[in-house]
Amino acid sequence: MEFRAKTVEEAIEIGLQELNLSKEDADIEILQKSGLLKKAVVNIEKKEFKKATAEDIENSIVDNQNQEEKAQKKLHESDMPVVNFLTELLGNMGLDCELDFKSNRDVLHIIIKGQDTNLAIGYRGETLDSLQYLCLLVANKTTRFKKRLIIDAEGYREMRAKTLTELSQKLAKKVAKTGTSIELEPMNPFERRVIHTTLQDDAFVTTSSEGEEPNRYVVISPIKKETNMYDNESKYNFKKYGTGKTRSFGQKNKRF
Repeated sequence: MEFRAKTVEEAIEIGLQELNLSKEDADIEILQKSGLLKKAVVNIEKKEFKKATAEDIENSIVDNQNQEEKAQKKLHESDMPVVNFLTELLGNMGLDCELDFKSNRDVLHIIIKGQDTNLAIGYRGETLDSLQYLCLLVANKTTRFKKRLIIDAEGYREMRAKTLTELSQKLAKKVAKTGTSIELEPMNPFERRVIHTTLQDDAFVTTSSEGEEPNRYVVISPIKKETNMYDNESKYNFKKYGTGKTRSFGQKNKRF
């Protein structure tokens, strides 16, 4: 169905409410953006999800296990509980995905690839974050997992990091100009780390994390510089005496 409103966002919101859909369950196409004399037009359809059969799930598990065996030489023994759990979980979800791995002493990086990558990512990466959280629970179930775990899908986190970097730089300029702090929307630890790292060397703003998980957010605040008393005194003397100097015996030079 097509929906019209003053802005694209309003048209989407109206359409989702009328169709009783969430963004995750809808295919949204922008047909026309709003202009001076025209309204925004969007087309919204309900997504069709293929219901996985028992055979699909079994084949998916076998395929993922084969992929796991190929990459196993790259993995450390401590990585295997996480890899096995994620492989089985994606299979039980009926997702047509494969796993690729990058493992070293400090980081286990798992990349999800395949036809159903978008479903593994979810709306704004929520499904991906949930998968990573569950894998962390499994990793720390028996022994403390000493590595940093990153689960990505088709470069989503890299693209998200680039977007957040550009956003934080733009907001930092606004904070420095207005002198007013800005609170960002709740973010996961990875996204908050991107903001902090991007602005850590900024001379005009500072960042901090506030709130409790899962609603913890970043605040960008201006750096208040201390007033230099010497500078104030110099300004005062300039206003009073201009560019003239006072001699040691108390007589003033002429002002030019």
